[in-house]
Amino acid sequence: MVQAEPVTALTDYMLAALCVALGYLLLRGAGQPPQRSRLLWALSFLTTALAAVSGGSFHLLTSNRSTAAAQALWAATILAIGLAGALLLAGAVVAAAPPRRRTTLLTVVALKLLIYGGWIVSHPEYRYVVFDYAAAMIAVLALQAWFPSSATPWIVAAILVSFAAGAIQVSGFSLHRHFNQNDLYHVVQMSAMVLFYRGGRRLQDR
Repeated sequence: MVQAEPVTALTDYMLAALCVALGYLLLRGAGQPPQRSRLLWALSFLTTALAAVSGGSFHLLTSNRSTAAAQALWAATILAIGLAGALLLAGAVVAAAPPRRRTTLLTVVALKLLIYGGWIVSHPEYRYVVFDYAAAMIAVLALQAWFPSSATPWIVAAILVSFAAGAIQVSGFSLHRHFNQNDLYHVVQMSAMVLFYRGGRRLQDR
């Protein structure tokens, strides 16, 4: 029997609530006419919230996690994380790439997401989620280097904090036996999401 992880679930739900609030603020601040880059980032925040809710619910399970319900929650979590990363990358493309190259780059992002989805369904291991999200963030950094703006310092800081959060999670470091590496990851990732929001509100379609 797998033990429930209520603190992990709670921090997941806290992350979800934060992402909903920040996504809503980005939607409200998309401008007139709406900046598509900000809209895509807002959708990324809302999708991250979905991933956090399903992930938190998964961690609340106390029964065998090989059940259909557990598998459905885990599949929703890892697919939503992949979609959130793709939406963030797509928004960065719209903000950095000139129109003549934008369609090609967005097609690459879509293909990357399709490949990830096809792979992760049959290989639902968290390491592949990490690889995919890290690749998306590295691509966002490359786009910011290609076309820097007032959003760049905030986005770079957000990605560095997000990588630090991921390193904590992978390392297994915990502050207390009731506050493990996943809990600490969620708390640090909240800071990253605030930084992503500060960068996202400064995005302008190129």
